[in-house]
Amino acid sequence: MTFAFPYALLLLIALLLVLLWDMRHRREGQTRLMMPSTQAYLGVRPTLRARLVHLPRYLGFAAASLLIVALARPQTDAPLLPDEGEGIDIVLAMDISQSMLTKDMTPNRLETAKSIASEFVAARRADNIGLTIFGGDALTLCPLTTDHAALLSALNNVSTKPVENGSISSGTAIGMGLATATAHLCETSAPSKVVVLLTDGDNNTGAISPLSAADLAANQGVRVYTISIGSTTNELNQSVHDAVHEQVAMKEAADSIATSQQDVLQQIAARTGGKYFKASTASDLSAAYSDIDKMEKHKLIVQQDGARYEAYAPFALAALALLALSIVLKLTWLKRWP
Repeated sequence: MTFAFPYALLLLIALLLVLLWDMRHRREGQTRLMMPSTQAYLGVRPTLRARLVHLPRYLGFAAASLLIVALARPQTDAPLLPDEGEGIDIVLAMDISQSMLTKDMTPNRLETAKSIASEFVAARRADNIGLTIFGGDALTLCPLTTDHAALLSALNNVSTKPVENGSISSGTAIGMGLATATAHLCETSAPSKVVVLLTDGDNNTGAISPLSAADLAANQGVRVYTISIGSTTNELNQSVHDAVHEQVAMKEAADSIATSQQDVLQQIAARTGGKYFKASTASDLSAAYSDIDKMEKHKLIVQQDGARYEAYAPFALAALALLALSIVLKLTWLKRWP
């Protein structure tokens, strides 16, 4: 065990001096009763209550010493309670093409997908989860992590702006999104690896075809769960705002995914041992994530090389407990009258 502020422990010396002074001052300041003879009191033993009359004072000193140790911030190389759980390595691959702004879900497809994915992440505390987005290109927004607060922050900030401002080219490159997610999972040694790929359109661009990316995932032992999100209409007129918030008319075919593309997503899932889901409503999407949540799990132990874990909490809690006990005894069983 090490201390972040070891110099704070010098206060223990000062506390010891105060204790010694208190003990000496208490003996010198004790009230004396003059009696002609103590013969009548010979053989009388003090009661337990009399023996413990100064216990609250010593409990207070003990509490103060523990608080000083807590103030020095003790740290360990390993967590006091290892964070073990049953989990898998998962990468969420999410389509951010402009068709994801379609309002056949409330408020739109993208926001619905983000909301339900956030619930999925929050429910899987033990998993390493990452986030990849794709339009005409793919980008990993968050690497695999058990820091789900950081992941949820990245997920909450997902939008179509990278496509609108040109950071990611327009279009839907399902193969690129899957390949990027798979490449990230190849860097881990977890026995169970999964990609959850969500899209609402046909693959119409990208250097890697969806089925080639599926073969790559299968070779790396990555299961792919594909989700097609959107209504069942074949064509939908929609209006969205561009980067300068001017209204522009867009017409995109296959707001739900065309039959041929559904076959592609089904093949991706089949080749990798995953499963295909069609989500026309938010309830369908929730059911899809719920089904994925039932997958087999492996033991995961969270470790951070070189990390220091705070260990002051037990000292602080013990100090508070001793202080509370001191106060209770002083006001009840060991109460002294002037």
